[in-house]
Amino acid sequence: MFAYLNNFFEKGSVQYLLSDEKSLRKIGFLGYLIGIFSLFVSLRLAQAAAGSFFSFFFFFSIIIMINYGESAITGLFLDMLGHRGSPSSLFYMFGFGQFIWLAAIPSFFISKVSGFPFYIFAYILFLTVFFLRLKFIKEIYNVRYKMALISFTAPYIITYMLSIFAVLYSFYWIAALID
Repeated sequence: MFAYLNNFFEKGSVQYLLSDEKSLRKIGFLGYLIGIFSLFVSLRLAQAAAGSFFSFFFFFSIIIMINYGESAITGLFLDMLGHRGSPSSLFYMFGFGQFIWLAAIPSFFISKVSGFPFYIFAYILFLTVFFLRLKFIKEIYNVRYKMALISFTAPYIITYMLSIFAVLYSFYWIAALID
C-alpha cells in the first residue's frame, strides 16, 4: 500500500493502481475506513458528532453510500457522453482519496494550539478531496479537468434544481387546496 501511495505522490498518476483491480479494492476500502474514521474522530473532538460505535457506523455508511452514488452518477453521465471508464474503479479511487482525511486529527490539534478555527482546516481538506476526485475522474475517463468538473457537479446541480421546483410546486399545490 505504501508503494502505491509513494508512486502516487512521486509521479502524480494512478494508472499503475488501475491495472491491479484487487489491490485497488483493498486500498480503496482501507482508505474509506481509515479516512472516515479519522474524520469522525476529529469531528468528535470538535464536539460535532456523537461518540458511539453506532454513530460511527451510521456516519461510515452514509459516506460510503454518498460516494457510491457519486461514482455511479458520474460514470453514467460520462458514459452517456461517450467517455468509457469504470465506475467501480472510480468508487475505489474515491476511497483512495479519503486518505487525505488522515490530516483531520492533527489539524484539529493545530487549530486548538494556534487558535485558528478548525472549520478552515476542514474546508481546506474538503477542497483537497474535491480536487483529488476531479483528478481521478480525469485519469480514469481520460477527459480534461473542465469535463471532469462538469460531469461531477452537473448531475447534482440538476437534482438540486428539480428539488427546488418540486418544493415550489408543492407550495403552490398546498396553497391551491387552502383556497
